[in-house]
Parts: sequence; structure tokens; C-alpha cells
Amino acid sequence: DIALTGVGLAFPIIMVISAFAALIGYGGAPLASIRMGAGDKARAEQMMGNCFTMLVAVALALTAVLWFTAQPLLQVFGASPDTLPYAVEYLKIYLLGTLSVQISLGMNQFLSAQGFAKTSMATVCLGAALNIILDPIMIFGMNMGVVGAAIATVLGNVGAVLFYLWYMIFKSKNLSISPKYMIPDGFELRNILLIGIPASLNTMLMCISNIIENNLAANHGALELSSIGVILKINMFPVFILIGLGQGIQPLIGYNYSANNRKRLASVM
Repeated sequence: DIALTGVGLAFPIIMVISAFAALIGYGGAPLASIRMGAGDKARAEQMMGNCFTMLVAVALALTAVLWFTAQPLLQVFGASPDTLPYAVEYLKIYLLGTLSVQISLGMNQFLSAQGFAKTSMATVCLGAALNIILDPIMIFGMNMGVVGAAIATVLGNVGAVLFYLWYMIFKSKNLSISPKYMIPDGFELRNILLIGIPASLNTMLMCISNIIENNLAANHGALELSSIGVILKINMFPVFILIGLGQGIQPLIGYNYSANNRKRLASVM
């Protein structure tokens, strides 16, 4: 129960990392759909390239900042002397995979933006499946405990990123990742932030709620705190279904609006 509590305490920071991926991915992908609907493939690829650059830059910044602030942050989030070592151990390994998390969560939105919904789902499922398979092997089979859980999560995200890159380089016939479009453009970055901030704020507010709940539960003991962590993860199922419905409709709305296909736009909405 103490190890489970430690992993649960790292959850708010993991949500912050996800929020930044949402900020960029949910901000750039709808704009790429709009430009594809207008027949402007070059600007759609520029949007995707700028998002890729932003995700890499944010990942490196988050890794550096959170690596050195992990312990004090976890203490603020409710970690006790017993649970803190587990939380720090899990989080620091997870942080080594921040780049893969940012790319897998952020760039996956561009698969949906191109109409490759099944491929987008396959990318997510591949990462989750690798995590699920590796978890018991590393936690119990290799007796690695929370370290094994963190490594399994990182490897799952790495697998998702490799699949995404393979598909975009060798299979995608719509948009392609080109180095010439990865040079940051101030106008594009502004547009990404304007659309992406609401999506990231949603995750940030969930993170703040989680921190408050953890601090209240910490007053009652590790078992109660670990229970909160389990319940919050179960609660993610209905929450992410609703988020998925909202994000799933955006490419359709953006593409058909820009293509001036009012009839299909009305049927989608």
C-alpha cells in the first residue's frame, strides 16, 4: 500500500506533463485540419512541424525543471517520509521518458486530423498494451517494484512514438514530417496556444483537484491515500471518453468548415 501510494502521489505531475502535450497537440491538430480542408497542405505541414518542435522543447524543459523539483513538489502533494522514496523513484524514471510522452500524446492528434482515426487508436492501444504486458514482468517477475512500473510505462510510450514515426514516414500519404517546417514560427505558435490553452486548463484543474484530495487523505494514512489514487484512475475512464468524443469531432468540423461543406458540417454537429 505504501508503494501504491507513492506511485499515486506522482500522478498530479504526470497530469501536468499530459496537460502540456494537450496544449500543443489539441491546439495544432484542429488548425491542420482546417488548412487541409482549404487545400493548403504546406501550411498544414508547417503547423505539424512547429508542434513537433514545441513538444520536444517543452519535454526537455519539463524534464530539467521537474527533475530538480521532484522531491519538494511531492512533499507539497502530500508525500510522507514513508511514501516519498517510492514517489521520487517512480517519478524520476518516468521523467526520463517525458520526450516520448509528449510526442506520443501530442503528435497522435495529427493522425486523427488527417482522418486516420483507426491508426491513432492503434498507436494508443500499442503503448497501453506494452505497458500492461511489461508491468507484471518487471514489477514481479524481475522484482523491480515501482522502478519496474515506471520503466514499463516509459517503454510503452516509446513503442507508441516509434509506431507513430514509422507510420508518418512510410505510410502517410497526406501530411509528412519535414525538417524545413520545424523552424519555430511566432504566428503559428500563437495560434497553437490560443486553441490549446482550454484543453490544457481542463487537465491542470484536474491536477489541482487531485493535489487537494491527496493532502486531505494524507492526514488519515497511507492506505486512505492509496485508495484515492486508485479511485482517481478509475474515474479517468468516463472522463476520457467524454474528452475523446469532443476531440474526435474537431477534425471533422475543422475540415468541412474550411472546405465549405456546410451540409456535412451540419450533420456532424
